[in-house]
This record gives sequence, structure tokens and C-alpha cells, in this order.
Amino acid sequence: MKKSTPTPKNQRKPRATSIKAPRKTRRTSIKAPRRTQRTQNTEDFKSPLRIVLIGIFTVIAFSYLLAKIQILKLTYGDEYERKAVEQLLLASSSYNTALSPKRGEILDRNDNVIVHSEIYYNMFLDVKKLTERAEKMREDEQEDTSAERQHIDVVQETLNIIHSIIGTPMEVLNDAMTHTDSMYYVFAKEVEQDKINQIEQLQEQYAVKSDDEYSWSAVLRDVYWESFSKRIYDDAAIAPQVIGFMREQESWGIEDRYNDILAGSIGRLFRSYAGGQFTTNRIPPVHGAQVVTTLDLSLQKFAESICEKYAAEYDSPNTLIIVMDPETGEIRAMAQAPKFSAEEPMNLNFINVDKVREDISAITDSSAQVTAMYNDVWSNFAISQTFEPGSIFKPITVAAALEEGIITPNDTFMCPGYKKFKFANEEWTIKCNRVTGHGLQTLEESISNSCNVALMDIAEKMGRDIFYKYEREFGFGEKTGIDLPREQSAATTLFSLANLNTLELATSSFGQRFEVTPIQMMTAFSALINGGYIYKPYVVSQTVEGGVVSQQNRAAVVRTVISKETSDYMREVMQSVLLAEGTGSAAAIDGYDIGGKTGTAEKGVNVESRGEVPYHLSFMGYLPVEKPEFLVLALAENVPFESYQSGTTSVAPMIKEVFQYIIDNNAIMPSDAYLAANSSSQTEVGNYVGMSLAQAIEDIYTRGLDVSFVTAAGSVITKQTPPSGTVVSKGAEVALVFE
Repeated sequence: MKKSTPTPKNQRKPRATSIKAPRKTRRTSIKAPRRTQRTQNTEDFKSPLRIVLIGIFTVIAFSYLLAKIQILKLTYGDEYERKAVEQLLLASSSYNTALSPKRGEILDRNDNVIVHSEIYYNMFLDVKKLTERAEKMREDEQEDTSAERQHIDVVQETLNIIHSIIGTPMEVLNDAMTHTDSMYYVFAKEVEQDKINQIEQLQEQYAVKSDDEYSWSAVLRDVYWESFSKRIYDDAAIAPQVIGFMREQESWGIEDRYNDILAGSIGRLFRSYAGGQFTTNRIPPVHGAQVVTTLDLSLQKFAESICEKYAAEYDSPNTLIIVMDPETGEIRAMAQAPKFSAEEPMNLNFINVDKVREDISAITDSSAQVTAMYNDVWSNFAISQTFEPGSIFKPITVAAALEEGIITPNDTFMCPGYKKFKFANEEWTIKCNRVTGHGLQTLEESISNSCNVALMDIAEKMGRDIFYKYEREFGFGEKTGIDLPREQSAATTLFSLANLNTLELATSSFGQRFEVTPIQMMTAFSALINGGYIYKPYVVSQTVEGGVVSQQNRAAVVRTVISKETSDYMREVMQSVLLAEGTGSAAAIDGYDIGGKTGTAEKGVNVESRGEVPYHLSFMGYLPVEKPEFLVLALAENVPFESYQSGTTSVAPMIKEVFQYIIDNNAIMPSDAYLAANSSSQTEVGNYVGMSLAQAIEDIYTRGLDVSFVTAAGSVITKQTPPSGTVVSKGAEVALVFE
């Protein structure tokens, strides 16, 4: 008996399909009758009669199928054709396209366009798909050599049409075709709408080419485009820090603050095909709204030229001019140097201060430092940066003391040229701006002479609690709420009440050792001359959508900080600053009563550190004194000590040029003529119910009256006292209620 060979442990036994007895039995044990029937069926199938019958059945079935196809073609041919064409269109960007809205215009107060937008297109090729499609068609053409079918080079025809209509050089297009893996190869930028229309029309024509023009249906199928709204500037360097720009991750100015209104909303364009005709379905984009600013474009341009001129003359890295209506808070101009091009913000050639441009160019190894320096240039100095106000803050201290009854206009002050303090067991001496002293002087003379000692005496009488209260009431340490982004509060630069000790109170009284933003200084100073009201400043007067005003900014009183009596005194007394003996006499213009305050601050935070350091030079001025319409701040920051010592001790010449331009271009009457025109002692009260605050104030002041507010919760006047038609003496108050 033969022994079986054992299987190794790791060796799989071979599969044997015919080894198992049961399966073998089933396959071989087939019943004879069944085998006989299969053989019989085969013989029957081969009989001539059955073959004939099957043939007849096949012919009938095939004829039925042909008839059915013909019926389907006649019934549904258009639908199939439509779907086929739409499949071609689906491969084209023209089938379903986003329609970019035009970004809204930005205008000045006189409807001059500062910036507008046009729609342009970037065009690109799907090189990968075009290459594959052309290869497939070459293979198809090799199989079909019929004379009726046109055989063309799809790639070459596509490139020829692009070159002919768009104007892209053939060498650029040929180079594009070498990037065979690219599905997004941009070959043209900023293409006009009419050229896109021509390409679209050809795409539609080629999409429905007949069978014998099969290759043409592929031409232009892999050409795409994307629309975008491009900003167009008459001069991109006008008010760039105010207008701002949108660039990748950067957004600044009005463009940022009013982006939702300016942007508009995207539309759609899609096409369908039926009955041999295309139907274009269009959901139009909603274009952005117009934004009307309070800026006077001509004044803005002039102010910018003055900033550039004096930046060079004073060797200052930052100069600034703000012009505001103190009765409403409207910004008429907001200029600074350096400035840049809003169209090309990274282009150094447009930065108009040599030192800043050279400093940026000199950086070679720090992109973060370059970015920081560009941010400084793009930043709106008026709202985002701080400076030490110096002597232009002194009228704030005086007004607070007058309001509290701590001093009177008849008080006098002795100035020996310094004031001594004892603090922390040490004796400190703070000098006046005139080290030999001003001697005995009235309050008006103290303001005109810009006497530090008089201000320290006033603050000492006032005490830190009252000083701190009015500092905050005038708006320092809080944002003004101006409708521009990136406003700073400067709160961290102010002394807290607990830290407002003897020396801190003394230096704060004349505007040193703390910082403010220029716009804070403007709103606070406005209250000194407009009756005591803190207004919310603004640069946009209204937005317009579809010809309808959708949003309107009006004069808004934040609070009343001093009385009309205190304000009237301050408005009149600061005229002395521009008289022959005053510190601002260089800004005086013959025939016009102008008021204001000069300012000088050494750049240093500690009393003991002050000396040969850079200076901040400023001048706050207004005209006409009788009824201020224009408040101007001129500022030159970081004037080198050497320049200051050589005679650049005031920005009076800078502000004088701005005043002269305002007088020449705004029909400002000489003061004598103004007083003569308003010499009548009585006038009639107008009807102000239903008016905006700005409209009412303009009329009230034109009639020689003053205004007060009972409530200021809304934007439309609902009540007034006295009623319209009442005859009153000039100088009388009209009380307004608006909700």
C-alpha cells in the first residue's frame, strides 16, 4: 500500500477542482434523456425553416428600432441638440459668468469725481484641456477622412483669433502653449468689454457648427475670463490717506470705512439654447453707491502743496493741515506730507518727502521694517498718530478755569520767567517760554504772550480734579467718532487722575508731557469758538444709491462743554495772538480779523530730558473772528533742533498761505465790511422746523443770531423758540429741539 506524502507546515495544499468526489459525481452523472434533448434542440435550430423565421424577426425588430429612432429624433431632436450645445457652452466661461459690479464713485463736496471705476477682464487659457482636445481631434480626423469634413488646427485657430482681437503677441501665446499642465494661464490683463463681447460672439457661433465643421466647435472653448472693477483716478495722489485704497490684505481710508456701500453686489450671466437660438439670461450686478465727501478738492490740493513745501523748508518728516467747519464738524481738507499714490501705494516714486523715501530705500534686510514704514506713510496722521500739543492746548485750560469761575477776564498774572515747585522732597524749576519773564500781564496778554507761568498758576488754582474733568470733557482720551478707520484715542498718553501730580499738572496746563490726535485738537478747539459745542467730525456728507440719498451725515452735537459766554470770550480774545505783539503775528492778513493760538512743544517725555531735541510746531487759527467758518490746524512734526534754533520757530507762514487761499476762493468779506453788513440791531427769526441742524445753523448765523440746543437726540428739528417770524435783537439765541 502506497503511503501519502505529508504536506509541509507552511505549504498551502494545491487546489484540485476535480478531486472532490461529490462535485465530480455531479458533473459526470448527467441524465441521458437531458443530453438527448440538447442534441435535438441544436439540430432543430439548424433547420432552414427556423433560420428563415429568425431572419424575418430580426428584420422586423431592426425596422421597428429605426422607426423608433426616427420618431425620437423628430420629437426630441431639438432637446437633444440643445443639451449638446449646452454641454459645449458649459465648458466656456461665457455660459455662467459672474458679473462684477462697478465700485462706487467718490466725489468731493462740489460733485467733482475723485475716483471712479470701470469693468475690465483678465483672460486665461486652460492649456492642458486645449492640448488634450486638439490631440483627440487629430485622432478623430485620422479615422474620418471624408471630403466633407473640415480639418483645422484647433490650437492655431484659437491663438490666431486671440491675437487678432485681444492683441496678445503670438510669441506670448506660443509660450503659453508650452505650459501643457497649466489650467489657468493668464495671457491678457485689463481687457476692455468690447473685446470680450467679440470673443463671446465667436464662442456662440462655433458652439453650433455642423458635423462637417466639427473641429471649429472646439475653437475658443478653452478661453476664459474673469471680470473685476478697476479704480480710475484723475490724480491718485490727491488725499490718499483720506480716500485710502483696497489692496490684497490692506484696506485704508474711506475705501475701507464705506466698503460695504462702495462694493455693490455681483450679478450673473448665463445662456441657454433652444430652437437654434441662444437665450441670454442676465441678473445685473448692483453697482456700488456714490460716496459724497465734505472735502473741497481745490482746497485739498492747495493744502497738500503747502504741506510738501514746508516739509522741505522745515526739514520735517511729517507736516499736516486740517481745515474744518467749527459749526458742523465737516472736514473741508485733510492734507499731509508725505503722501503717496492710492493707485500704486508701494511705488516709492510717489512718496513726496525725500527723507522718508530715502529711509525706505535704504532698508535691504527687513521686510517687516519696510512694511512698518509704509504703514506710517499710508496712515492718516490726523486721526491715527499723536503729537504733543504744546501751547495750542493753553486756551483749553483757560476756558475751563473761566467756566468754573476760578479766574475772570480781569485777573492779572506775574511772570518772572519761571515757576518753582516742591515735589517728593525736591525743588523743581519750570521755565517760561520767555526766560526773562513777561512781568505783570492781564489774562488776554497771558494768552497772547503764550505765558507758561500764567497757565501753571491757573492750573494750580484749578486743582487736578477740575483739570482732569475738563480734559476729558473736551474729548481728549476718547475717539471723536470720525467716519474713518484706525482712529486712535491716545488715552494711554494722558495722565490718570491719580498720576496727575504737581509737576504733571503744571506741564499739562500748557500742553506738554501728554499727547493727543490732531482731530481731537480740532474738535476741542471748535468748542472754544462755536458756543461751547463738541461736534462729531465727518468726511462723508452722504451716500447715493440709484440717484436716491441712502445715508446722510449731518452736524451732530456730542455734548456742551462750556457756556456761550465763555466761548464768546475765548473767540474774541484769541484775536490778540495775531496782533503785532502776539506770537502769531506772522499769520495776520490785512483787513481780516483772524484768531488763533501758536504752539511749540519739545519732543521729550521727562522734564529733565528736554533740551536739544526735535520740536513740534503748530498753529490753530480761525476766520472770520466774528463768525468762524474755517478752523485750520497747521503742524510740522519733529523739526530738528538746528532748524528751530536758526529761526523756524513757528508755522505761521504755513497757515497764512492757507488763510489767504480760503479768503480768495470763498468770498470771505473783510471784517469791516462784514460788521457793516450786520450793523442793524434787529432781525427776524426764521422757520427751522423740519430742517437739518447744519441748514438751521447756517441761516441762524446769517441773521446774526446765536443758537442753543434743548435736546440733541436726533437729526431733524421738531421745535424752536422763539417761533418763526419773531423780531429779536441780533445776538439773541434761538433754542432748537431735534429728534
